[in-house]
Amino acid sequence: MKVYCCFSLYNLYIAVAKAMVQNEKIDLVIGSQMPDYKNKIETIKSLDFINDIYVFDSVDYKNIKYKNIFDKIVNQKNYENKYINTKLKIDWTKYKDNIFLFNDFEILGWYFVNNQIRYHLIEDGLNFFKYFNKYYQVNKVDYDINSLKVRLKNKLNIGHRAFGTNQYVIDIEVNDKNGLAIDRENIIEIPRKGINDKLTLQQKKLIYGIFCKQKIINNNCNKTLLLCTQPLSEDGQLQNLEQQMQIYEDIIKEYTGMGYTITIKPHPRDKADYSNLCEKYNCLYIDKYIPTEVLNYDDSVFYDLALSITTTAIETLEFVRERKYLGFEFLERYK
Repeated sequence: MKVYCCFSLYNLYIAVAKAMVQNEKIDLVIGSQMPDYKNKIETIKSLDFINDIYVFDSVDYKNIKYKNIFDKIVNQKNYENKYINTKLKIDWTKYKDNIFLFNDFEILGWYFVNNQIRYHLIEDGLNFFKYFNKYYQVNKVDYDINSLKVRLKNKLNIGHRAFGTNQYVIDIEVNDKNGLAIDRENIIEIPRKGINDKLTLQQKKLIYGIFCKQKIINNNCNKTLLLCTQPLSEDGQLQNLEQQMQIYEDIIKEYTGMGYTITIKPHPRDKADYSNLCEKYNCLYIDKYIPTEVLNYDDSVFYDLALSITTTAIETLEFVRERKYLGFEFLERYK
């Protein structure tokens, strides 16, 4: 039996698609940071290939209290182990080498390292390992497996070693090996398109029904644009939500001025309310809890241009004529 540890709707989509393609039953671990996870569990728990579903609070660990810095240095591993053992009642030994983790840079990944549990790492988002270092501003010394810092941590088995840098990572699955920020011998390439192409029409309809509860309204205008937002303030790219709203209003204003009718597709973790912008600029809106890739399964959806700042979600879209990234440089003018 395989278990997939998911923390985002995209993670859940990939886990479900893999199970369908490989025709196997799976268990799921779902972290509470997954948006809309309660509704998604209600939808998927009756699927015949979903066995057990384990849910745990994957956020509250940030509130672990330490007496002082010395207490943190000495006891952090014990506190983290206690947190997971309390929140997540699961026997990891039954999975042997069949644990698949989408995110090892938060507490469950730390727990696996702390307890020397082997796992397969799947990139958290499409082509995540091509850009994560820039987006999250991670220093190379922390994700370079050959750096002295990482080698010492692995030798002494201390501290957090994320992004596949520890010795318990069996392999790292990526969509595309080209242009990765990481350099590992255990990287395997499994293109997401290959998984998608192996799904039957019936399986695609099933996935669409899991994530999409409302019909997508598509405007048949001459120039249509799909704007995929990102949680820029939530991820520390910007100072606050107001700054993020200003960026997206500037983008919408510019492209409506160019004659585009815009549909806003917020990122699932995006906390911004775009209703005022939709009203002000006559924009359409797609439910943020739908993984963008799932829109490929709706034949009625089409856009002339898909636009994002850096999110790679638009790379997989088959219903757009053109894709455009504004890039990290675009954000600099607002910082």
